Amino acid sequence: MSALDFIGVAIGVVFVYLLLSLICTAAYEIVEGWLKRRASDLVKGIEDLLEGNSSTNASWWRRLGKWTMQAPRALGGLIQKINMSVSRDQSIADRDQEIRTKNQIIFDKNQIISTKDKEILTKDQEISDIDTSISNLITNITAVLSQKTVTSSVSQVGQIRDLVSNFQTKAQKYHTAARSGISIKKLYEHPLISSLYNGDYGQKSRWIRGSNLPSYIPARNFALAVMSLVYDENALDPEAPLSFDSLREAVSRLPTDLHIRGALLALIDSADQDLDKVRQNIEEWYNGTMDRVAGWYKRRAQWVLGIMGFGFALFLNLDTFAIATTLARDAYAREALVAASQTYIDEAKASPVASPPPTTSCNNDKNSPECRFDTNMTTLRSLPLPIGWSWDKLPPDPLSQNWWWFWFFKILGLLCTGLAVSLGAPFWFDLLNKLMVIRSTVKPKEKSPEEGSEDRPAGARR
Repeated sequence: MSALDFIGVAIGVVFVYLLLSLICTAAYEIVEGWLKRRASDLVKGIEDLLEGNSSTNASWWRRLGKWTMQAPRALGGLIQKINMSVSRDQSIADRDQEIRTKNQIIFDKNQIISTKDKEILTKDQEISDIDTSISNLITNITAVLSQKTVTSSVSQVGQIRDLVSNFQTKAQKYHTAARSGISIKKLYEHPLISSLYNGDYGQKSRWIRGSNLPSYIPARNFALAVMSLVYDENALDPEAPLSFDSLREAVSRLPTDLHIRGALLALIDSADQDLDKVRQNIEEWYNGTMDRVAGWYKRRAQWVLGIMGFGFALFLNLDTFAIATTLARDAYAREALVAASQTYIDEAKASPVASPPPTTSCNNDKNSPECRFDTNMTTLRSLPLPIGWSWDKLPPDPLSQNWWWFWFFKILGLLCTGLAVSLGAPFWFDLLNKLMVIRSTVKPKEKSPEEGSEDRPAGARR
């Protein structure tokens, strides 16, 4: 096989990886749109930002991997504990019998105590009747005395009592607001945030189909909402205009154990008495957290794309080794995939949205995940490759050695395809571009060998 043919095989395999990556990406976006996981990631990121819950940073994929590493050790410890418990069964049975005997003794004593309790209750009732009589007597005496001494002060006492009650209510309300800081619910219900979605904020709506929470909040909206909430709930005079000093005073009134208090004070103190600079600092703080949220999404997407890639490879029989073997042996299939790759690159450079086939999913939006899924699936199925399963090509005898080797390399090839898809479509598109450039530099040398000099004899060598 020449170098040009080898590059053609590589281009064909990479082009299949690219198409399958685009198909899995579109399918993943469809599932994400249904589950609304981006919105839930945003909520967890903002909760981490406001409350300092670092435990939300770990995705369930990381926890699954950690559990997988610890599972054998935990299983071994569980088995050891089971063996120890079995050896102690006999001693436990003996102790149970002893406990039954003691329980009978305790039951008899409880009967005696119950009888004494009834006698005590009778005495308590008699004492209660005496206390009631004394209380009625004191009430009558107080009524007689009040008619002569404090009749004129009853209204003043009532007014003082009302003032004290109102003060206690306001103090309790202020204390509750200060202790709660800025909750995720208050933030999402702020007009600057609630205008980004329909309906009311609810915890359950984050996890079920039809969630209306936004998947993105502009940094400016977040910063202004945080400043507004802190000032309105903690300022001495919320009706006064917002200023740098009043905002810092409101933040300082937050309890010292709240995570957001220390963060906001640091952002405010580094603003050089400039309120706009405070807003910019909060925006940068928010954007840093959103970068981490994007990292969660990318890590989860890589795992899901790998699983989807293996699933689609298994369903369509996209075995990496079988594809490479077909391209190495079939010159027509190899040149067809090279031509299709070049056409795909030219269309992608001319327009970011390729011309889709006339399908129902592309009628409304040509860049929708459904349309991209149908477009790339149609392109993949049109390639001259052994796509799909054929019982005629499977080894018939499960007891033969060839049968085991066939399925070993088949599963290994499908796993390679799934791992390749997990790298993402951008990686394979860039690699396809580089391979096409390399092929364009190799091709002239393959087709146009150097001619001998006219001064050199025809049979001479260099």
